[in-house]
Amino acid sequence: MNTEGFLIFFGVFWLALYVYGRVSLMKNKGVEVQPFLLLYRTKRFNQLFDRLAYRYQRGWRIFFDAGVALALGEIAYGAYFFMTNFLALLSRPETAGRVILLIPGVTVGLQTLPFILIALAIVLVAHEGSHGISSRLEQIPVKSSGVFFFLFLPGAFVEPDDEAFKSSRLTSKLRVMAAGSLGNLAVAFVVSILILMLFTGPSGILILRLRQGGPAQIAGMHEWDVIQSIDGTPIRTWEDLQSYMNSVRAGSVLTITTQRGIFQIVARDPQNASRAIIGLESYGSVEYYPVRGGVQKPQYEYNLLATLSWIQNLSIWVAVVNMLPIYPMDGEKFTTAILSRFLPRRANLFRALITGLFLFIFTSNILLSFFRFEFLPLP
Repeated sequence: MNTEGFLIFFGVFWLALYVYGRVSLMKNKGVEVQPFLLLYRTKRFNQLFDRLAYRYQRGWRIFFDAGVALALGEIAYGAYFFMTNFLALLSRPETAGRVILLIPGVTVGLQTLPFILIALAIVLVAHEGSHGISSRLEQIPVKSSGVFFFLFLPGAFVEPDDEAFKSSRLTSKLRVMAAGSLGNLAVAFVVSILILMLFTGPSGILILRLRQGGPAQIAGMHEWDVIQSIDGTPIRTWEDLQSYMNSVRAGSVLTITTQRGIFQIVARDPQNASRAIIGLESYGSVEYYPVRGGVQKPQYEYNLLATLSWIQNLSIWVAVVNMLPIYPMDGEKFTTAILSRFLPRRANLFRALITGLFLFIFTSNILLSFFRFEFLPLP
């Protein structure tokens, strides 16, 4: 499905869902439908939070105390990264990182959507589950919890009792607010270990998309082929491929070895005869990391690694961004609780200044990334 088809389907889906929500009794079952928002609220998970919190109280307290310390580090790292990246985007954009919102079909390819949805589901369960457990551990009632879809992305929430939260001790507030990001970092740590255990180092270039009418396609190469060597020279990384192709003249005959066999191509761009190419699409290939044990199923290995990598990266960045002191992030309540305790008379002033500064820097990173970089979706 192309981007236009996706957007048409997206609009029709939300229109039909909204109309159905207006004429049905879904709200009586905890389901609420608003324009581009589908929300389900329940109390079914409250008992689960209680059981988990009370069964391992000592371990949870150590875990969530560590989360408070890590939260301070996340705030410091977030401030450092987004400030230095903001300055780099202004002065040396080639050294800056690209900060984008994940919009399927716009900033990320639609083929990436399944990986994102799986990763988001795990990120949300870890994040909100940690909030629920920490709330009950601190004797703060949970009014409800649930899931929602806003536009095209899923979300989840745990709703602690506001009055009980406001009247709780500072340490309780900090533990609850830091818990979500801590859950995400724990997931990222576990997934990082899994990646190290399951996969070896790069062992070739995996083809995801071929250029139509390009040399590789004409020679019979396919998607999911792995380039292992060219003219007998091992190709394991992108640097290996780029280094070799820089020495190739247009029109040269290259012998490419893949896991399916050997192919000979004429390295010439059909649209520019003076340029030597293999014929891979932009963002159409990645380094191939095989599973340990020689499974040699490139498509499955790529899908597994892509899923784990999205879980790892989203977990880390959700943890960091969530602790920025910007409303409605957890970091805003975290810093407000500290300011209210130690600077009660000037808490609102400092809160406004800090929130305004971080909001400016964060949004500037997104806007400058849009204008400074070529607008190509991530693969």
